[in-house]
Amino acid sequence: MVSNPERQGKILIDKLLERDYDQGGKFIFISGSQGSGKTSAMLTFLDTVRKRYPEEKIFFSNTFNAPFQFTRLDEWHLMVQEDSGIKIIDRQTHKKADVPITYFDDYEDCYAKAKPGVCNAVFFEVRPMFAPFIHYLRSVNEWCSVFVDELSELAPINPSGKQWHYNKAFSDDIKECRKSQIFIVANSQARNDIDYRILSKVMCEIYLPGATRSRDSKLKKGCIEGLEENPYLGNHAWIEYNSKFGKIHFATIYKPNKKNVFEAVPEVDNPYPDLQRKKRTKPTE
Repeated sequence: MVSNPERQGKILIDKLLERDYDQGGKFIFISGSQGSGKTSAMLTFLDTVRKRYPEEKIFFSNTFNAPFQFTRLDEWHLMVQEDSGIKIIDRQTHKKADVPITYFDDYEDCYAKAKPGVCNAVFFEVRPMFAPFIHYLRSVNEWCSVFVDELSELAPINPSGKQWHYNKAFSDDIKECRKSQIFIVANSQARNDIDYRILSKVMCEIYLPGATRSRDSKLKKGCIEGLEENPYLGNHAWIEYNSKFGKIHFATIYKPNKKNVFEAVPEVDNPYPDLQRKKRTKPTE
C-alpha cells in the first residue's frame, strides 16, 4: 500500500521531469552522507530522463580518479577533450582501458558530437571547465540535461581571486537555466563545501540519509534521521519542491561495474605542487 508521502513524492518527481516551456529548466540538489547513494540517485534521474526523452542530449560530469558508476547504465558514451592529457584507466589492470572514446575540441564540438538519449560522460582538461560548458548550453536553446557529481569541485566555498568571479558567473548561469531549458541535477556530501551563491539557486532538494537540511527547509530534522537505509534494496529519501514534501525510494543501485571498473586520470593531478619531496643528492667528496 502506498502512503501519502510516497504518493506525493511521485507527483513531485513527475512535475520535476516535465518539459514545460513555461516552467523551464530546473536545478535539483541531492545531498546525503558518504555511501548514502547520492550518485545512484542521480543516475536514477538520468536513466529516467534518457528513457522518457530519447531525443534529448544528456551530459554527465564525473570526478577524476574515481570509479565510473555510469557504466551500469544501458547506454553511455565517453567524451574526452583533445590534447587534455586525460587517460581512461582500467582500475584492475592499471593500464589504458580498451573502450571507445570520442574526442572533441571546444564546447561547440562537444555538443555536436554528443549522442541523444545516452549518458554522455564528458571530461575536460580540468573539472571546473564544466561550468563554462553550462554557460555555452544556454545558447543552444534546446532541452538538455546536465548531471554533476560532487558540485563542490566546480564551485568551492570561500573562493578568492579569479575563482570568486568564476563562481559568480556560474551562479548567474544556474539562475538562467530555467529560461534556457536546462535540467540540472547535482550532488555533494557536504553542502558547506559549496559556494552559497550556487546553493541559493536550488529549486528542489533531495535529502538522503545523513543529509543536512538547507536553512530555508521546512522539513523536520527527524524526518531525515528516520530514513530507511538498505545497501541491497536502495535507500529512501525526502523530496522538497515548491514548499511541498514527499518520500521517494531509489531502488536501483548503480555501484561500479566489477567487471569493467574505469576511471579518468588527468595528466597533472597534484594539489600540493610546492610540497614535493626533493631527491637526495650524494655529497661531493
